[in-house]
Amino acid sequence: MPTNRPSAAYRAHYDVAEPQVDGRAYRPGWRVRTRLENLLRTRAIGPREFRAGCEFRAAVQGAFREQRRAAASYDAGTPTGGGFSGPRLGRLDYQERLQRVGAVLTQRDSRLCVACAVEDLPFGEIARREGCSETSARNWTVDALGALADAW
Repeated sequence: MPTNRPSAAYRAHYDVAEPQVDGRAYRPGWRVRTRLENLLRTRAIGPREFRAGCEFRAAVQGAFREQRRAAASYDAGTPTGGGFSGPRLGRLDYQERLQRVGAVLTQRDSRLCVACAVEDLPFGEIARREGCSETSARNWTVDALGALADAW
């Protein structure tokens, strides 16, 4: 009989949340937990860092969407009209906040926040990118999310 339950092999590679329908949550399907959620669940980060990471991800995604919209609306073939009508390369709230945070965070902290909160990479991949151990990558990411929360 077919089922939507993830296989044992899939669950070995991903942290999957089971369906939960009760007074606390309404999640009728299986869902893969993000790295950010796992850090919160294991108490490596607190609610403040988790919220900053979620808002950071939303700001990066929002800025990216706005840049795509602005690029699509730019009509390079029309020399007089219909072209780019002002600085709309991203909503100012996204852009300004990301620029302020980018000015405060170190380059490594910025890379780690993007890798964890936006790209949702496994710590093994983050370690490979940063040239360190998986434990160091996790610890550095926790520290980077703390710095993000302070700057956010």
